[in-house]
Amino acid sequence: MDIKLSYNQSNFRIRLTLQVKHAHDSKNDPHVFLKKTINKLGQLIDDGDIDLYYVFEHQFLHFWSVLKNQTPSDKIVNFDLGFGAKLLSIELGPSSAKALTTIRKIDPPDKDTPYEGFMVNIMSQLKQRELDESVADLSLRSAYYRWTHQCLKLPFPLFAKKTKTPQSIDVSATINRSLKEAYLYVAHSSFFQDTDGLKELYSKAKSIFKKIQKQLPQASFLGPDIMKEMKEEQFGLAALGAELPKVFLLAIEASQRRPASKSKVKARTVEKIHKAKVPKNSLFKIKFLNNDLEARIEAVHPKVKSQTFILSRKDLVAELKNHGIASGYDKHVDQVLSAFDLKHDLKNMVVATGRAPELGSKPYIYETYKDSGLVEQDAHMDIDMRDAQSRVVVDPGDVIAEIRYEDGKPGLDVFGNFIHATQDDPKLKVRPGDNVEKDEHGRFVSLIHGMPSFSHRLVDVSPILIHKGDVNLSSGNLEFDGSAEIKGNIESGATVNVTENLLVTGTIGQASVRCGRNLTVKGGIVSTERGLIQVRGKLVAGFVENSRIITMGDMIVSQSVMNSNIIVGGNLKIVAPKTGILGGGMVSVRNRLITGNLGFDDGKITVCRVGADWKIESKIAINEARLHRMESAEDKESKNFKEAKSKEQRRLARKGRSSDEIKKRLDRIGGIKRKIERRLKNLQTQLTWNRDSIIIVQNLLSSNVDLMVGGKGVMVSEEIKEVMVTYHKIRDGRINPLDFLKDFEDRIGRNLAS
Repeated sequence: MDIKLSYNQSNFRIRLTLQVKHAHDSKNDPHVFLKKTINKLGQLIDDGDIDLYYVFEHQFLHFWSVLKNQTPSDKIVNFDLGFGAKLLSIELGPSSAKALTTIRKIDPPDKDTPYEGFMVNIMSQLKQRELDESVADLSLRSAYYRWTHQCLKLPFPLFAKKTKTPQSIDVSATINRSLKEAYLYVAHSSFFQDTDGLKELYSKAKSIFKKIQKQLPQASFLGPDIMKEMKEEQFGLAALGAELPKVFLLAIEASQRRPASKSKVKARTVEKIHKAKVPKNSLFKIKFLNNDLEARIEAVHPKVKSQTFILSRKDLVAELKNHGIASGYDKHVDQVLSAFDLKHDLKNMVVATGRAPELGSKPYIYETYKDSGLVEQDAHMDIDMRDAQSRVVVDPGDVIAEIRYEDGKPGLDVFGNFIHATQDDPKLKVRPGDNVEKDEHGRFVSLIHGMPSFSHRLVDVSPILIHKGDVNLSSGNLEFDGSAEIKGNIESGATVNVTENLLVTGTIGQASVRCGRNLTVKGGIVSTERGLIQVRGKLVAGFVENSRIITMGDMIVSQSVMNSNIIVGGNLKIVAPKTGILGGGMVSVRNRLITGNLGFDDGKITVCRVGADWKIESKIAINEARLHRMESAEDKESKNFKEAKSKEQRRLARKGRSSDEIKKRLDRIGGIKRKIERRLKNLQTQLTWNRDSIIIVQNLLSSNVDLMVGGKGVMVSEEIKEVMVTYHKIRDGRINPLDFLKDFEDRIGRNLAS
C-alpha cells in the first residue's frame, strides 16, 4: 500500500496510515506530512469550520524514529497528526508542585463535543506555556469523562506524564485513591495483534475491574472507551512492542454533581409556539409581561409619529401578528387606533391580553418534558417521530413535570398557547429525587443531563451513560446501572443491558437487548430470530422487521411491524393511519392494537392474539422456542443414529460416536421434550384473556389473518376498510365499522380511541 494521509470531517482529524517499511525509505520526509497537516487545518480555520487546532509535531517525530528502529515490514500503523476543534471557554491555572496545571473554569458540557475537541482546547493553551508535551493523556481523559458526566469538581488537576517502568505482569491495575479512579497496565504487545487478543485483553480488564470494585464500590467500568482505545492500538506502537506498558483509564468513581445552589438553576420549560421573528422595520417594539398574559407597546418607530402616517386596523392587526400575537387583541385594537387618531403617546398601551388559568382541587402530575414529543391527541394526526424520541433526554434546567389540576381551567396566553395553573400542593404526596428540585410553583426541574424517571411517589432524572459510536464486537458489550444513550447502532452479536431507560439513535440488529424501563430506537429493529429485545417499560421505534420482542408496557411504532414475533403487555400502536402496517409473524397484545393496515394480501398469515396475558404468553413463547430446538436436535440425532447403526452392521470403519452414545442422547432429548410439552399444556390452562381488548384498523383489514380477541377466534372472509374487532358483539357481530367505536366505549366504560 501507499502512504495515506486522510481527513475525518466528524472530529476534524488528520491521520497518517503507512507500513513500517516506509519509515526506512529516505524519500519519505516526516516534516512534509506535518506541513500538509498544518495547511489543511489552517484552511479549515479560514473556512470557518474550526476555531483552533493542535498538531502533534514532536510526538510524531518520536513515532517516526521508533518506526525507523523497527525491522522493515508490511505491518500497517496509524498516527493522528492533528485535530481541529470549536473553541470552548476553559481557564487553566498555574503549574504547581502537585500538578502540571488545573482546570479552573469550563463551560457546561456540550454532548456533541468529542474527546478530541476537548483535548485540542487544553493542549492549545498548554502549548503557549510549552507544557503540551508533558501532560498525561490519562489526566485529559479523566477530566473529559467527568466533564461530560457533570461531575468535574473544580479546580481539577492535570498531571504530568510519568516515566514508564517495566511490568512483570502482562495485565495489571493500580488505583488512584485521591481521584478515585483505576488504571489498566498492559505490558505485552501480543494482545494488540488481532481481534482474539483484544477480546482476551478486554475480558481480563473486566475481571480486574470486578476484583477492585470493593475498593471503589461506586466506580463505573469504562468498557466502551477502553475497547475503542485498544482497537486503535492494533495500529499503534504498542502492537510493535514499543512504548510499553500501555496504560488505559479503567474505571472512575464519580457521583453526579448537583449545582452548588439549587436556587441558581433556572427553570426552562419545553419551547412553546412562541414569538415570530420581528422584521427590522417594525412599527412597534412590543414587550410581554405576566408570563405572556399581557403585551404592551414599549417603543414606537419615528415614522408612526409623523403627520402624514396613516395607521389602519388592517395594518395594526398585521403588525401584532408579525410579533407572534395570536389572540386577545380584538378589544384593544380600537383603543390603540383611537389614541393614534388623537395623537396620544402610544407607549405602554396594552395591545393584547390573555386569559389566566384557574386552580382546581384535584392535583395530578403532568409530564411536561413530553410536550414536544409524541402527543396522541388524534389517531389521524401527523407525528414527527424523530423529534418525539429525542425528548426522552432532558438537560439541566428543563421542567420535566408540574402539578396541574384535573378540574382546573386552562388559560390562554397572547401567543395562543394553552397555559395551566400550577402550584405546590401538599395533597399530592410526590417528592423530587436526588437529581430533581421542586420549586414553589409545583414544577419539577432537572438538575442534570439525563432521562426522566417517574414512579408512584417519586420524580427523578437518571444519569446517562453516553456511548459514542456503534456497539459491536469491537467496542465490547454494554452494561450500565442507569440510563444510556447509544449514538449509533447496536450491531449483530452485541449485548446491551441497562437498568433504566435506553435511547438508540440508530438501529438494532441481531443483538440481545435488555432494558429496565423505556426503550427508544430512532431507526428500526431487525433482531432476527437469533436476537431478542426485552423491555420492562414502553418501546418506541421507527419500524420493526423480522424481530423477537417482549415489552411489558406499550409499544409505539412509526411505520410498520413485519414478520415479527412480538408480545406486548400494554397497547400496540402503529402511528401512520393510512400507510402503517402490521403484517406477518405473530403478535400478542394485552389491551388494544391500533394500526393502519392489518395483514398482507397474500403470502404469510398474520397471527394476532389480542387480550392474552402477556406473562403467560411470554412463557409459552420461550417454551415453544425450546421445544422447536429440541425437535430439530432430535431430527438431527435420529439421522446420526441411523447412519451409525448402518455402518456398525456393515462393520465399516467409523469415526465419532457409537450408536449407543447417540441413543442415550436421543433419550435425554426425548425426556426434555416431554417436560416442555407438559409445561406448555399447563401454561395453556393458566392463560387468561382481557375481554375488553380491541383491534382498531384505520384503513384496510386483510382476509389473510388469524385473529383471536378476548379468547375468541374471529373469521375474516374478505378485505374490509376502517373496522374494529372486539370480543363483545355489537349488532350481532364482532367486526364492526369504526362508527360504532363509541358504542363499544360506552359499553365497557372507558375510552380506547386515543
